[in-house]
Amino acid sequence: MKTFALSGELRTELGKKASKGLRAGDQIPAVLYGGNDVVHFTVSQEAVRNLVYSPDIFVIDLTIGGKTVKAILKDLQFHPV
Repeated sequence: MKTFALSGELRTELGKKASKGLRAGDQIPAVLYGGNDVVHFTVSQEAVRNLVYSPDIFVIDLTIGGKTVKAILKDLQFHPV
């Protein structure tokens, strides 16, 4: 499997209104499940583009707040329109 390096920023504002504001600023709200905690973070659209629009499967080296974890992309949602 190929690896993909991705960095994100922690987010404290949760909910529909905060997520809409992030999307308007070309950021993508994301959630990391697994381990002991659920981590809410954001990533830029440009950073994720090569990960999503590829036929390959990647192991992601995800850096959030100075901490690096390995992850895989499990679910992806697009706006229906």
